Formats: sequence, structure tokens, C-alpha cells
Amino acid sequence: MTRQEAFEAHWADVHDLPVETMQQYRFASQDGYRLPGIAAAYRNFCAGWDARDDEAKAQLDDLRLEAQADACRAEYWQGEQS
Repeated sequence: MTRQEAFEAHWADVHDLPVETMQQYRFASQDGYRLPGIAAAYRNFCAGWDARDDEAKAQLDDLRLEAQADACRAEYWQGEQS
């Protein structure tokens, strides 16, 4: 499911509409919406997903650095005990 399809499913559910009705409000290019209210909601929806993606990437980087630090400490202590 694309981000646009996820938005349409959410919008339709919140507004008690069939999902199929959302397609009529898309631009001809299929990227964005003609109605200002839906367009603004879609931009906010996308911004939220982008923010979650950025946060997840940062957390993954933190976990990688933590794992690397743990591996370095383990290697150091193995050398000390030898």
C-alpha cells in the first residue's frame, strides 16, 4: 500500500466514506489533491510519516553505535584477561 493509498483509507474511514470516492479528488498527475482541505491533510499526513522515518533512522543509527561500542568493550576486556 502506498502512502497515498494509506492516507485515502484513513481519510475515508474518519469521514465515513467509501475509499473509492477519494480517487476523484486526485490531481490528474495522481500526486496530491484538488480540494484544499484534503490537500492540506495529505501534506500533514506525509510530513508525519517523514518525521517518523527520520526518527526511526536516527534510532537505528544510535543502536548501531551502541552495538559497536559494546563490541569494542568486549574485545578490550578479552585482551585484558588474556
